[in-house]
Amino acid sequence: MIEKGAIVKRRGKNLHTAVLFPENYRVAMSSLAYQNLYALLNSFDGVLCDRFVSDFPQSIEHNLPIKDYRVVFITVPFILDTPKVLNLCFKHLVSEDFTKIVCIGGISVAANPKIFNLCNNIILFPKSLESHTGHIRIILDL
Repeated sequence: MIEKGAIVKRRGKNLHTAVLFPENYRVAMSSLAYQNLYALLNSFDGVLCDRFVSDFPQSIEHNLPIKDYRVVFITVPFILDTPKVLNLCFKHLVSEDFTKIVCIGGISVAANPKIFNLCNNIILFPKSLESHTGHIRIILDL
């Protein structure tokens, strides 16, 4: 499903990143943090960012599963989304060999960071992810 305003890049040699919002499409599209992070990541040369929401099992732009992305950014605006995010991380994103990087940010992370710090490949951003542009650039250069 591609909608008006979607940023679609060719997959090619770009670093494949994903932005995940743990709510349905309608709620995700009303989140400025989600929209800003998506635009920020796609503004970097050599970076392709696709979006994920809880009611679509594949990416909105390329119809691929989240396990196909090396770097995943998750914004967690509601504390009640914490179990969904942790379940997703353990099911698809946590890796013992550090092949995936998971960056989690949002008000829920600021309120209770210890619960998200359960795995070695998770990087926490207690403030909004988009306020950490310099840190995100370093992560993408890894």
